[in-house]
Amino acid sequence: MTHNIDNIGTWSAEVDNSGKTPFIKVNGTFPTNGEKPVFHLRRNEPQGINNSELLLTLVFGNLADTSGAIDVTVAYSEFFMTTDKYKTVTIVDEDSRTIASINVLSRQYLNIGQWSAEIDNSGKTPLLFINGTFPTNGEKPMFHLRKNEPQGINSSELLLTLAFGTLATAHGKVNVTVGYSKLLVIVDEYRTVLIVDENNRKVASIVVAGQ
Repeated sequence: MTHNIDNIGTWSAEVDNSGKTPFIKVNGTFPTNGEKPVFHLRRNEPQGINNSELLLTLVFGNLADTSGAIDVTVAYSEFFMTTDKYKTVTIVDEDSRTIASINVLSRQYLNIGQWSAEIDNSGKTPLLFINGTFPTNGEKPMFHLRKNEPQGINSSELLLTLAFGTLATAHGKVNVTVGYSKLLVIVDEYRTVLIVDENNRKVASIVVAGQ
């Protein structure tokens, strides 16, 4: 969250890249004198000349008052194609008064559950072991990992799909464990492992240990 002494209230702008399509979330809390219209944020059309700035209007924003004693909360979200599309968000009222100017933060992707990727080089051929434990809501299909064909453009990254991985949820209460192993041509054949579900949502990104 970015605080600016010139902002009216407290505002944040964050990119969420944990799903298939990134989206930006803008949240704000600002003081008023107790008026109760339907405050909301809308996207300006046309946008400004700065392509990396998202310009929004706070509808009824003329009622935002730094001396107000009653807080109001608003939110806005928008899907887009690239995670670095916006660097800043500017919010104005209908009279073009600046309500807030915010730097966009990018939320780091977090694995769903605990995952590891390790190499066993004790035998004749190096062997990569991948293990994961992830939360679900208790469903019991045959969760398993399978290698994607074709692989991605990064030859040093092993791409796997977690079958029934759409059921993995960070808020689940029942843990499931899966494993996968692969013989390697050379010890450093893979540097990372990326695991996705059938909808291409990222489940885990793992750095290979033991090289």
